[in-house]
Amino acid sequence: MSGERTLMLSGTYPAFKMLIEWWNYLAEHIPHCDPLVQIGLTWADKYDDRLGATNAYAVAMCESSIFFK
Repeated sequence: MSGERTLMLSGTYPAFKMLIEWWNYLAEHIPHCDPLVQIGLTWADKYDDRLGATNAYAVAMCESSIFFK
C-alpha cells in the first residue's frame, strides 16, 4: 500500500496523540476552553482505549516505529 495516495494507518495514531496534546495545551493556556476540551478528551480517551484493544493498533505501532525513525 502506497502512502502517496492512501493515508496509512501508521500515521493515524501519532496524529491522534498530537491532537490530544494540543487539546491539553489549550486547556492549560486558555482556561475558559477547559470545560469543552475536557469533554473532547473524555471521548478521545474512550476511543484510545478501544483502539488499544485491536490488532490494528499493534500493526500501526510497528509501522510507525519504522516510518518515524
